Amino acid sequence: MIALNARHFDAQLNLSGTLSRMGRPTEAAAACRAALDIDPRNAVAYHNLGQLYREQGQYEAALHALEQAVKADPGNAQYRINLRDTYRRTIPSWHFSMLNDQARNDAFERAIAKAAPGRRLVLDIGTGSGLLAMMAARAGAERVVACEANTPLAQVAARIIARNGYGDRITVVAKRSTQLAVGQDLPQPADLLISEILDAGLLGEGVIRSFRHACAALVTADAVIIPAGATVYGVLIECPELRRVNPIKAISGFDLGEFDIFRNPVAHGQITLAQEPHRVLSEPFEMAHFDFRHLPNEAAPRPLTSRSCGASWAPRWA
Repeated sequence: MIALNARHFDAQLNLSGTLSRMGRPTEAAAACRAALDIDPRNAVAYHNLGQLYREQGQYEAALHALEQAVKADPGNAQYRINLRDTYRRTIPSWHFSMLNDQARNDAFERAIAKAAPGRRLVLDIGTGSGLLAMMAARAGAERVVACEANTPLAQVAARIIARNGYGDRITVVAKRSTQLAVGQDLPQPADLLISEILDAGLLGEGVIRSFRHACAALVTADAVIIPAGATVYGVLIECPELRRVNPIKAISGFDLGEFDIFRNPVAHGQITLAQEPHRVLSEPFEMAHFDFRHLPNEAAPRPLTSRSCGASWAPRWA
């Protein structure tokens, strides 16, 4: 049919479905786009295209297509479910527990309420939902530039900010902070820097790299930084049951050593001590302290020794 009439909508849509079932998603997406060239408002074609993009891990393109499907057919419950599921895949689930951490939220708000009044420009790195940027605006900052590397998340943050009435004072930029430039993304150097890009191991989200760049290129020499610094504490524990997978050797009588290539031996991982048999080997001790205003050029590993058991090792900082 397409050989006879390439502008036949049903033929292009059916071809897309056939190619998808054959495991050829790139070609299937191309046929779906050809169908939309013929009927640019067709909800089915947008939905199918969104699903194809999602299967290929192209979540931003999938979100755009699925949003168009919902717009074209707002009453279709399945389209809305698939759109929500695609949004879910764009951010880790820990964002929700972090937003629900009231002690964290209150601590940031206290610091921001003290520092933000009268500030000409606030830079919020990794704004996420826009929460800290709105705290700064509510506290009296004149302008806020909030950057977010995840484009779908940045778009949602902009909508949240507008819904809460701060769209005229907060600008969301869908970039990494290291891609920002004064005079382009920021009208002037910021006199307050706020950020919450701290992971469970403190440094895994690139806070050192981001703050070092921001202090050198994006903020004034006397800018206030929130948080101003951080201290990492450690305690040595023994978890005998984890020895089978650190490194991976024999499991149930089979040699699974090759599987160990998927384990990073120098990366931190999370375990729930309440569910893991363990023995504490030392008292808590300070491992490192970071002043985010005065960060070293390189965070080189350095050996630490615990007096409690005589153990020595070298932590690695990103």
